[in-house]
Amino acid sequence: MKKGKHTSGPWKVYHQELRKQFPGHKIIEVQDDHGNAVVQWSGFDNSDRLKKVHLANARLIAAAPDLLAALHIAAQYVDNSDSPGGCDGRQKNCAHCDAIRTINKAIAKAYGE
Repeated sequence: MKKGKHTSGPWKVYHQELRKQFPGHKIIEVQDDHGNAVVQWSGFDNSDRLKKVHLANARLIAAAPDLLAALHIAAQYVDNSDSPGGCDGRQKNCAHCDAIRTINKAIAKAYGE
C-alpha cells in the first residue's frame, strides 16, 4: 500500500465542551491515536449547518484512513479478478471497469493526485 503524507490512522471523533468561558459551545475534533487534532471545528465559523451535520462530517473524516485501506484491498481484488467478458479495465458500460476506475480515482484523490 502506498504511504501517504497524511497523519496515520486510526482516527477518532472527540466532541467536548470548548472552554468554560464559552458555555454551550463544543469543539469537534478528529484526533489521531495520541489525541492530537487532525481536523478541528470549534463552532465559530458562522456555519449554518446543524451540529449533528458537523458530527456526521467528523465521523466520515475519522473513517478516512480505514476507508483508504479498504480501497487498497478492493483495488487489489478487483484488478486481480477475472473480469466478465474479458474486458481490459478501460471499457465503457462495464461494471468491472467502472469499479476499477472509481476505486483508483478515490485513491488518487486521497493522495492529492
